[in-house]
Amino acid sequence: MTLSRSRFPWEQEALDFVFERFPAQDNYRAWANFEFVADDGSINEVDLLVACPQGIFLIEIKSQPGTLRGDVLTWTWEHEGKRKTIDNPVLLANRILAGPEPKTIY
Repeated sequence: MTLSRSRFPWEQEALDFVFERFPAQDNYRAWANFEFVADDGSINEVDLLVACPQGIFLIEIKSQPGTLRGDVLTWTWEHEGKRKTIDNPVLLANRILAGPEPKTIY
């Protein structure tokens, strides 16, 4: 497992959570906190990428307290009587991966 330390404590806490439970097997790999340049020249950050026998998983870490509800378009956090709604990060991930042959992340 290759985990670069995060500069954000909440993100590091999530990475530590994954690392502590990650199988110690050669066919499980993970990379964290790296950037890549897309074909359009944009710079994109990956929080966590996991490759294992079940597939390849791109994980976007969202560490916020409260209750999370959402659908394919938006996510809403509720905490201490306040609500915050954002676009579903899967939409951004799919846009990043879209190229000549669009791909989908689940």
